[in-house]
Amino acid sequence: MKTNFFYNRSFISSIPFVEGISGKRINGLEGAGIQFSSKNLGWDGVVVEKGVQHGWDATDFSVSGHYLAINLSNVSLSFERKTPHGFKREVMPPGTLWLNPTGETFTHRVKQVCTYGAIVLDFDKFERLAGIPKTELRLHYSIQDPQLEYLIRTLLIEVKNQGINGRIFCDSLTAALSAYLTAHFSTVDNHHHLIKGGIPQKKLRLLIDFIEANISADIRLEDLSALVNLSPYHFAREFKRSVGLSPHQYILSRRVELARKLLDKNKQSIADAAYELGFADQSHLTRVFKLHFDITPAEYIRRRKR
Repeated sequence: MKTNFFYNRSFISSIPFVEGISGKRINGLEGAGIQFSSKNLGWDGVVVEKGVQHGWDATDFSVSGHYLAINLSNVSLSFERKTPHGFKREVMPPGTLWLNPTGETFTHRVKQVCTYGAIVLDFDKFERLAGIPKTELRLHYSIQDPQLEYLIRTLLIEVKNQGINGRIFCDSLTAALSAYLTAHFSTVDNHHHLIKGGIPQKKLRLLIDFIEANISADIRLEDLSALVNLSPYHFAREFKRSVGLSPHQYILSRRVELARKLLDKNKQSIADAAYELGFADQSHLTRVFKLHFDITPAEYIRRRKR
């Protein structure tokens, strides 16, 4: 039976593959069917995409960034990879991952059709997010790690939904991903870098004031963390310890509360309120509003008019 794949072959992979010998940027997934990509979302320092590849002959490739690929097929992926002692067979069951550190050269021979998810983290951004300089990651195949898989799949879902939750949600996920990779797949011991105690009240007030002044903007996690001189990952953790919500959750809660106040004044439509407060669209505001108040904005307005 013929399998139908839903993708557009005119899309070109955004993964920054490099030819190992020359260092020249190449389209390493020529012919792949790209289902969705972060290319047009304005995310800096991270590439996220999902696609289907019908076999792959990659000779002396590397990637400009730390590269994570997950097997999203329903069957195991079997392929050969070149080692110093000749070719070795690798088997990656569904949901398992391959971690290829930046600049690591590889040669793969793949004959199967594979549905893949891929994440590339720019090296400099990775270090900023993790908060630990000179972090080196180790090459790994067939990683079975539920937490790592969850982070990857969540990023893929966010891209599929066109980044609906905003830049800070992407930043929070990539910061968590960077910290997790550093803790479990790096060559350094980073336990002494951990910070305890939450954010001091004076700095917390500065953060809250900044969020209120920029509530409709696409606030970046790195902008907030820079205000208190913490890495994005450590900042997100300490912010939640201090406030009880992650930065993304806190900003959403403030936006939806301000939306309710705008609707109370009967001066703006739901769509206008969504636009003014930085929601992706009216339906995004409606979903968040219902989660917070157990009622849709339209129902809220009708009840107030009774």
